[in-house]
Amino acid sequence: MPKRRLRITVEDKVFEVEVEIEEFPSSKAVQESPLSSLKLREVRPSPQITTPVARRKGEILAPMAGRVLSVKVRKGQKVRKGEIVVILESMKTQVEVKSPLEGVVKDVLVKEGQSVRQGDLLVVIS
Repeated sequence: MPKRRLRITVEDKVFEVEVEIEEFPSSKAVQESPLSSLKLREVRPSPQITTPVARRKGEILAPMAGRVLSVKVRKGQKVRKGEIVVILESMKTQVEVKSPLEGVVKDVLVKEGQSVRQGDLLVVIS
């Protein structure tokens, strides 16, 4: 029998369902068929964007591929934790990249209009 995999959501939980498909002569037979071959297992949804992990403390990496719309800091500038350092644009969506810590901008490695890939180094804070 052919099998099909489906994902269903029940009360905010995502389940992967494997269903065996049988050929039935009528729709009445389908309604009366047992679901003994139905298997459920919970799966966790994957996040839309996976944030790259910096190699060193103070490195701010691009969370996604896109174009640098705006650079909000300059070398030597003091920044607070959570302050916006760069704004990226991808598929008409703007993403604010924020500083993960308080410190001083050691280096700005991108400029407005530049294309970046996910994981590219944007700014270094010391």
